[in-house]
Amino acid sequence: LNWFYFRKHSNSLHRVLFVLFVLSIASSLVHFHYWQELSSKGVETDWLNDLKNAFYSLQNGFVFFALMITGEGWCVCHFKVSLYKWIGMIVIFVAITVSIMCIEWVHEYFLAFSVCCCVFVVYKSLRWTTKNLNRLARQNNTQITGSSNWISNS
Repeated sequence: LNWFYFRKHSNSLHRVLFVLFVLSIASSLVHFHYWQELSSKGVETDWLNDLKNAFYSLQNGFVFFALMITGEGWCVCHFKVSLYKWIGMIVIFVAITVSIMCIEWVHEYFLAFSVCCCVFVVYKSLRWTTKNLNRLARQNNTQITGSSNWISNS
């Protein structure tokens, strides 16, 4: 409700995080319906189980995608991201989503690839966050130093 009221002040990152929130709600509803069907019939429904797994993997992939774009500083420190970073983030999003689906549908051997993708995403996000924090600290030191030099010069 707050997002709709203040939407003129929101940026694209808020919209991405809102999509993540809606996806989480939808995933929770599918899980709830799956368990409701299982408790009422006593038998798993294949299509509902597949839908539950698809929502689960899509939600997890999107969480890591949101972690990457937030760590990169998109709409926080700067509003433009290079095309190569976007392509890389989308490829990693697809790799994580597909690997989580393959864990459920093919075999658990894909768990190692999924864990490697997750570790890589966390590493890249922390690296980008550190770079952005250092950039903000340099800007802050320049402003403080510039103002203190101005005061000492007068």
